Amino acid sequence: MIVYLAQLLKHYSIPQISPNSAAPLLSDKEEYPFFLRMTNSALERNFVRIEILKYFGWRRIFVLTQPEELFYEIYDHFHQQAMVNNITIIENFIAHSAENAKSIMPKMIEYDVRVLVIFAYSPITRYFLCQAYLNNLYGDRHVLILPSNIIKLVLSSATFPSICSREEANLVLDGSLREAASSTSTEMYFPYDNEAYDINDLVQRMYDYMNESVDIGYAGNGFDAVMTTVLTIQSLISKNLSQFFEIDQNKMGQSLLARLLEAEFNGFSGKIRFDKNGNLKKDIVIQKYLKEYVDNPIEVGLYNGITGDVNFTRVPYNTVPKDERNRQLILKKISTAKFIILVVFGFIGSGVSTFGGAASKLCLRN
Repeated sequence: MIVYLAQLLKHYSIPQISPNSAAPLLSDKEEYPFFLRMTNSALERNFVRIEILKYFGWRRIFVLTQPEELFYEIYDHFHQQAMVNNITIIENFIAHSAENAKSIMPKMIEYDVRVLVIFAYSPITRYFLCQAYLNNLYGDRHVLILPSNIIKLVLSSATFPSICSREEANLVLDGSLREAASSTSTEMYFPYDNEAYDINDLVQRMYDYMNESVDIGYAGNGFDAVMTTVLTIQSLISKNLSQFFEIDQNKMGQSLLARLLEAEFNGFSGKIRFDKNGNLKKDIVIQKYLKEYVDNPIEVGLYNGITGDVNFTRVPYNTVPKDERNRQLILKKISTAKFIILVVFGFIGSGVSTFGGAASKLCLRN
């Protein structure tokens, strides 16, 4: 719907601000010249996911993808970045339905998958969590990398599968990592305030209401989208609004778009600033989810929306171990136990051979 609306509005030179649409194709300014968004592009979040994998040394991963155009585009870009960084995707499993998600279990067991990246909506993710619980694919040996808002959607849904409980799914989520696209600003600042158009009281009341009653993941971006529009109009009023409306519609739209792109303030969801393509250059927080702290995941890293750098603030405890060399043998159908036995016999054989050689030399001398 957002894409179709953006295609329509460009013919009327009307700027459009989306609070949460992360679809990569909307960054194309040739097709969607008047589109802006209050969140990072989904492709930008892939860089964060790759940095997570690199930081913890996870080189063998599985991916679960829902067959939607958005997720296909995200996966294709993710796959390219994985190859560049020597990360092997053992398989990209396409989950056509919620129940189909259980078909990934035998392969995860066969290949001893420790790390799974999920590109899917909450129903399929929810069913996968139940299947992972039933197959004992959770705990210290496994980790999930999830989209920013999926955990809350999964656990808060009223339509939970009958095959497991919310508490059991929560056990599978324990220790998972996510890139949180929004973070609450510690101090809001709006630059266009003046006595004639004082919006501070309204802003504060909206802020208090939202902070107490809703998740800022969506609502915070919506709040900042409204404030970007209000502040842009306010700046135009202070520059003589009558002159603005005297120009033709195309020039008016271009002028308004330029003003919107110049917007910069500390909003509800963080620092507001756009790039030339209308994408918000927002910092992304990397968080570790723990079952004991559902509403307060631990922050373990930060992606800088301006520089593109990722810095990890601290290593999260209870994180799955890095890939070990002997795990590669599993691909050749050799278990770790058999490998250890072969190594032991190898050392014994080497010792016997050395002893036998020494005895032979001693006999020859005598």
